[in-house]
Amino acid sequence: MNAEYYSDETRKFSTYMRNYDNDHPIYKIASGSNGADYHWTKTVCKHAGHMIDAITFHNYTVTYEWNNKGKATGFTKDEYYRLLHNTLSMETMVNNHSNIIKQYERGDHKIGLIVDEWGTWFDVEDGTNPGFLYQQNTIRDVFYTNLQAKKISMRTCKKHVRFFLMTKELPIQSIKRGLKFVGSATASLRRPA
Repeated sequence: MNAEYYSDETRKFSTYMRNYDNDHPIYKIASGSNGADYHWTKTVCKHAGHMIDAITFHNYTVTYEWNNKGKATGFTKDEYYRLLHNTLSMETMVNNHSNIIKQYERGDHKIGLIVDEWGTWFDVEDGTNPGFLYQQNTIRDVFYTNLQAKKISMRTCKKHVRFFLMTKELPIQSIKRGLKFVGSATASLRRPA
């Protein structure tokens, strides 16, 4: 699907998604790009930005390249620092997507940026089924999480959300405290400033 077609679909469906309760308005989120695909963000915001509240993008950091992602455990000192260095591109992407979005905001209508899938991605662990996407998390993943930019409306680390869904341990009680998962480094949600 290309960005132009998706923009048309977004406008079509947004037209019929109406607020029926002004005390609880619908927060319309458009599906965004993969990583640094700025054409997608620009096209969707240009054609449908006035009808959405936020747009997403997702990005995974790997140690080397997608076909050789690196190991989650048993990595060398060089691989440790290489992954952390590769993490720095995330802030550039957040800034670039944010700058594009700002071009299409009008008056009081702000468009939030949601990083809907992000995190580190490694080769599957030896002896596991590759279809299950099992990956071991380490303290390195925590450092990765803390290096991410804070200019976004929502961020979710897919691996952690998948873990919560598989184990049914999603901290739903935290949602009642507001829009932020209190005490969780894996997901946060805030209203755009």
